[in-house]
Amino acid sequence: MRVVPFLLLFVIFFLSCRDEKTCVEPTDEETKWKMHYSFRDYESYIPWAESNDNSLLLNITKGIGIIFDDGRVLRQSRMFNLKYMYFKKPFSNDFGVGFNVDYWNKYLYFVPVNSNYPSSETVEMLDLDSSFLDFNLPFRHVPVFGCTNDNQYLIPAKTEQSAAVFYLLKLEIEDNNGIDQSHAALLKRFDLGIPDTSDFEISYIYSANDYFIISSRNEVYKLNSNGDFDLVLGQMLTNIFRVSNVLYAVTPDTKELLMSSDEGNSWQSILSDLPPIMTNFGTHFLSIDANIIFHNSSNIWRYDMTKLDMVEIDNTGLENKEITSLCKFNGLVYASTLSGLFSCPDSTYLSAKAEVAN
Repeated sequence: MRVVPFLLLFVIFFLSCRDEKTCVEPTDEETKWKMHYSFRDYESYIPWAESNDNSLLLNITKGIGIIFDDGRVLRQSRMFNLKYMYFKKPFSNDFGVGFNVDYWNKYLYFVPVNSNYPSSETVEMLDLDSSFLDFNLPFRHVPVFGCTNDNQYLIPAKTEQSAAVFYLLKLEIEDNNGIDQSHAALLKRFDLGIPDTSDFEISYIYSANDYFIISSRNEVYKLNSNGDFDLVLGQMLTNIFRVSNVLYAVTPDTKELLMSSDEGNSWQSILSDLPPIMTNFGTHFLSIDANIIFHNSSNIWRYDMTKLDMVEIDNTGLENKEITSLCKFNGLVYASTLSGLFSCPDSTYLSAKAEVAN
């Protein structure tokens, strides 16, 4: 049959797909952003992606995916409710963690992405706090759980008495007869003392090596490594990101860009009257090699701080794709979307759209 040679060639291509730079979806036309062949179809819904020194971690349909720096691809299937699954940067180069929120059963799931760890860690919130009522999550898909590089997690919640309770959990690794296993322990419980009838809502959590910055609709708090919970600003912040040693954040109410040179203890306005797209709740900021990047829907921009101008980046291949995150890994810039994983070389990803290029 004539179909056999075609199938044989397809199998050879698939099995030889060891290098993520070549493992892309074949197309009839040249595109800038190319789909990764291992993550498509039933695994195309990717709410989040992050990279560390030697791997790219993906939150994929029904589980977690990993692309290693040598091109190997690993997928772990987990029957999770995707809408409430988030994971952050791993605290080591071979162990990452994800978690899923089950609203009905009030569980947290800490999920190892390294196959050496055989099982997930499940935490029943009522075992931590008998007054626990619900997780304090906004209606928007934003990072509202925080994770430090020291494997500490900050979980916002509501109790029967308070609308602003935070649990600081630490995922500890224990040796059990030569097998490393994870265990989640409660380090501290914080209560801001806001009545449960209050309209208190978490809008954003930023996490660094040893502290958290938490924004509600009206205030910004900082949880320091010594356990102090300080009020640092009297308005809402979103899209907190770092460029070198400086933190930046957007204020959607006053439409300003703020900066902090002291790790979030104080903030100063540096730009006002930001364009609406920069303060939109669907816009997400990040920095790649000191470039300020933000994306909304399928579009990507670079903001030039010297010219106080934004340049739209060529998104050929990402049209009509909902971008959920961007990150750099192994010479490529990856775009996770709700329609698959895409990438382009980091040397060309900043090229402007043709209609706006000089």
